[in-house]
Amino acid sequence: MQLNIKEQQILQYAMEHGIIDLTDVSADVEKMKKQEILKKYHYWQGSDGRFYFKYRDSESGRKKKISRASEEAIQEVILKFHAETAEKHTLVTVFDEWMNDKISCGELQESSIIKYKNNAKRFFAVDEDFSNADVKTMNDDVMESYVKKVIYTLGLTAKGYSDFRTILKGTLKYAKRKKYTAYSIASFFLDFVPGKNAFSRAAKQESDISCFKKSELKRLKNKLLENGGIRDLALLLQMHTGIRVGELTALKSCDNIARNKLLIRRTESGGIDPETNLRTITIKETSKTAAGDREMILTTECQNIIDILKKINFGAEYLISENGKRLTSKQINYHLQKICKEAGIHPRSTHKLRRSYASMLLEAGIDTAIVTNQLGHTEIATTEKYYHYDIEDDTEKIQKINDTIAI
Repeated sequence: MQLNIKEQQILQYAMEHGIIDLTDVSADVEKMKKQEILKKYHYWQGSDGRFYFKYRDSESGRKKKISRASEEAIQEVILKFHAETAEKHTLVTVFDEWMNDKISCGELQESSIIKYKNNAKRFFAVDEDFSNADVKTMNDDVMESYVKKVIYTLGLTAKGYSDFRTILKGTLKYAKRKKYTAYSIASFFLDFVPGKNAFSRAAKQESDISCFKKSELKRLKNKLLENGGIRDLALLLQMHTGIRVGELTALKSCDNIARNKLLIRRTESGGIDPETNLRTITIKETSKTAAGDREMILTTECQNIIDILKKINFGAEYLISENGKRLTSKQINYHLQKICKEAGIHPRSTHKLRRSYASMLLEAGIDTAIVTNQLGHTEIATTEKYYHYDIEDDTEKIQKINDTIAI
């Protein structure tokens, strides 16, 4: 806070005439600063009467615990620890703060948290000296060297670079908001343009593992019908609706609002408990996106599967349950892997069933707007770009080409 000229004159008069003792003021300011620092750390009194403080050792990375006989003594330990370590904010420490902030606010799904942490670990390991330097020292020259080094060392694709940029921008924007640095990463990326040959090209994914072929779907369906268990019925339902596995495991009987109609309005959500750092699974009363809350059209076969599940799980809260307990997305995914192996099919995730469903509808000429609604996408472009795959077998394609070019 800056004083205006009049306020400065008043302060000068008060000090000259002994109204304010500068020594006392300085002592009060120092005391306030110490209290502000202590608020940032957690310490407690144990049942033995001693005071305890936990901290992470910068060299080993392990948590250590210190105890002292009095509160004043443990506060001195904390102030010393702060003076030695807390003033240094690095990419590594700021990233952890940024992640914890997002987790505590519920801004990220568990899958995103895991992805961000794994990516950050990989990116920061390329140059540990840079990653562990104080963010105050950063400038465009050192940042450009680091970014180019990461791109080259890891052989980043354009998509990999996008992930890297997200980590850097998020971390350093957070650092600037917290006043750890004045450096603007946003300005850097406005000016920095990697060369067109800087990125590696991602190997094109074979279409036969991006989704299930028609012949594979038939074998899979026969195997599921043969088994006929709850998990098999759940996979059959997903195969014929294309709903997300998290939406599938959150279904209730009441969501079948009419014959051949299904209301999607909730989803399973994974997260990390900020207190325990353990994985949690909850049911959110909304779908993944605004467009995810939708009313779906069911085929007669789908309706029959739901009717069977209702009878088996009568009285259970959730439609996909075993012995009254809701099955999770992980359990359904694991069962699909198991069934694929039994049927002699390359194991794939439930998301590939979703892609296969969309591809079948689009190939059959179903209006894209209808397909988009069934899938719960926000934009038609998403459906067309990421969910339209070749699901025909080679024999079918050969026959079609032969018929087309027959002379």
